[in-house]
Amino acid sequence: MSRSYYVQTPNFWFPYEPHFRVPFFHWLPEQVRVRLLMRFSLGYFRKADSIDKAMSNVESVRLIDRKQLAELFPDATIRAERICGFSKSIIAIRQS
Repeated sequence: MSRSYYVQTPNFWFPYEPHFRVPFFHWLPEQVRVRLLMRFSLGYFRKADSIDKAMSNVESVRLIDRKQLAELFPDATIRAERICGFSKSIIAIRQS
């Protein structure tokens, strides 16, 4: 069994939300995100036919930052994948 791992996730502080494919979407208040999803298909999510479905879709995506990733993987080295000077994604790496 290997003790090594590589985990990569989108960075909360990158201005583009990759699941909904909308800039700044994840920084909007939850209620605004739900309303937008009820009016439009966004990214991987189709236009919601109910407020419950929209809320469920919005709550299903939670981006994390570098500090949270370090909390989840305390024995890892945390690195960033950068694009245009911004940290697009964060990576936890552990090599045995």
